[in-house]
Order: sequence, then structure tokens, then C-alpha cells
Amino acid sequence: MVFIRFLITAIICFSISACGWHLRGSVSLPEDLRELALESDGVNATVIREIERAFELNKIELVDAQYAPYRMTLSDEFEERRISAVSSDGLAERISLTLSVAFVIENQDGFILGEPGKATVTRSYGFDRQNVAGKAAEEQLVKQEMRQELGQQLLRRYRFLAANGTVTKPVDNSVPVEAIDSTQPVSNP
Repeated sequence: MVFIRFLITAIICFSISACGWHLRGSVSLPEDLRELALESDGVNATVIREIERAFELNKIELVDAQYAPYRMTLSDEFEERRISAVSSDGLAERISLTLSVAFVIENQDGFILGEPGKATVTRSYGFDRQNVAGKAAEEQLVKQEMRQELGQQLLRRYRFLAANGTVTKPVDNSVPVEAIDSTQPVSNP
């Protein structure tokens, strides 16, 4: 009987792993993407902690920029809370929360991978004027989930851009010295 249970458990485990199933939030990364420098400019510390946590849970070591093959810079955090629905008596019935962060991913040579982007999460919850304290606690939980989702979005975008991203080289509009003919007079149009 024990052997049959073991056999059934083994078959279920193998079939789940064969179909590509994995735990929510886990992203498989190649070894060369396992180190990253994470920098921020004006982003809330609680948001940064959740983003760092998402990367660390997926076995990405956050290192100093001089040692990292890639650098992600976060900026322009935006947080909004607004009433999204009102009741027939004109009082708030639903609240919408939005959290977004702009990001840029660069390789160690300073070239930007892909285009600079923005990760955004929006959630709403019902508001009960009879239970304001309970809804305030619910809002904090919703914000925590939003920060976790933001970290997961940035992790997925990092994985995609670092593995498949095209390098955007800085545009150099200067004229090379070799192209200037010193025998021709310079004219202004």
C-alpha cells in the first residue's frame, strides 16, 4: 500500500513538472542573469524593499554596480488613491489605488536594454463608511500586494530584456574629424 502511494505521488510530481508548472512568483533565470545592481532615485523605501525581496527570492544577488553585468535604475514613483465609484447618496463606495515606477535596464557597458519602461499596478476595493478602521487595514494589505506585484513585474521585465533585449546605443550626432575637409570653406546656410 505504501508503494502505491509513493508511486502515485511520484507520477503526480513528474507530470506537474513536465507541464511547466511552477510556484507563483518564481522565474527561472540563466546563470549570467543572477547578479544585478538595483539603484533608485526618489522611490519609497518600502517599495524598494519589496522589489529587492522579489529579486532575492528568485536567487538574484543584488551587488554593487561596478560588479554587476546589469543595472536596473528605478525612478518616478507614482502613487494614487481615488474614488472609483460612489453610491446613490454621493458617498464613496469603491477606492482605486495605482502604484507605478519607471525603470531603465543597462548592461555593464552603459547601454540601455530595450526602451525605458514603467511598471504599473492598479487595484480597487470596496469602501464601507461603517467600518473605516477595517478598511484602512485592508488598504494597507492591498498596497502590500501591489508592491509585491510591482516587484514581480520588474523581475519578469528584467528577465526578458536581459535575455532577449536589444541594445539601444546612445546617439552620437557629432561629425567625425576624418569627415571634415579642411580645404572647403565653411558656409552658414
